[in-house]
Amino acid sequence: MKSPRRLLAGVIAGVVVIAAAGWALSTRLRSPADEAARRAAPRPSLVTAAVERRKLVSTVVTSGTLEYGSPLPITLAGAVGGAAELQRATRAPRKGRIKEGAVLMEVNGRPVFALRGSVPMHRTIAPGSKGADVRQLQRALRRLGFGGPLTGVFDQATIAAVTRMYTKKGYEAQQPSLADRQAYDTLRKAVQTAQETLATEQQALDQGRDVLPLKVKLDNAEADMTAAKRALKQAEERRLTPEDEAKLAAADAAVRAAEEKLAAAEQELEAARTRPTPTPTPAPTPSLTSTRPHLRESAAR
Repeated sequence: MKSPRRLLAGVIAGVVVIAAAGWALSTRLRSPADEAARRAAPRPSLVTAAVERRKLVSTVVTSGTLEYGSPLPITLAGAVGGAAELQRATRAPRKGRIKEGAVLMEVNGRPVFALRGSVPMHRTIAPGSKGADVRQLQRALRRLGFGGPLTGVFDQATIAAVTRMYTKKGYEAQQPSLADRQAYDTLRKAVQTAQETLATEQQALDQGRDVLPLKVKLDNAEADMTAAKRALKQAEERRLTPEDEAKLAAADAAVRAAEEKLAAAEQELEAARTRPTPTPTPAPTPSLTSTRPHLRESAAR
């Protein structure tokens, strides 16, 4: 009885071992369909996330040395506030960014403005001047808010705009000097003298005495008066600088010489009135020379 039981127990144990081994193998062994289903991607579904709007900032740290660059030389094209040989910087330029319309420096107490443009300011602009440099100045005045025309002519409206710019910066636009006013008075007196001479010659011509010589002198007097008026008009439109004092003195001497010749002509006319009318001769009669002073164009800075 003991042997069959042992045999039965051994058989049962063997069956259990075989069953356990079969179960273990069954859990590890899969069919190709099961393996494909296991490796397939899951079904798609809706995935949401919060959106945030912000600036992306990237910081880069570098090392270096900050220093001023090479100095920029500045040369003035003309005289400022006096003769060229007496130019002195009374306020030097300051470091920093230069803005258009700012006072770059002072020369002899007069401001030097920084204006933007491509045309070099190669000359002194005077009333009546024309050119690309004048148009460039007018554009700068309009940009800075001082108004004015854009004609390329330095006229009274442009002068008024420049005066407003000087006033806003705390300066006074340069006015005619004592020499300028004296030259103006000299030319005005020359016009008055020429007008008086013309009236005298016209009266003598109407009386019929010495018709041919007086007619020649009358034409000369008219030419002198026209030249004197033209010079006076130019003096009224221009503002001269002290550089023109020598030329003004020469013009004054020329005007005095013309006045002396006119006085001599008046004496000859008076003598002609007191004697009988002579027979006109074809001999040429000396004429008065009309001297017109040539004034160099200049503008007040």
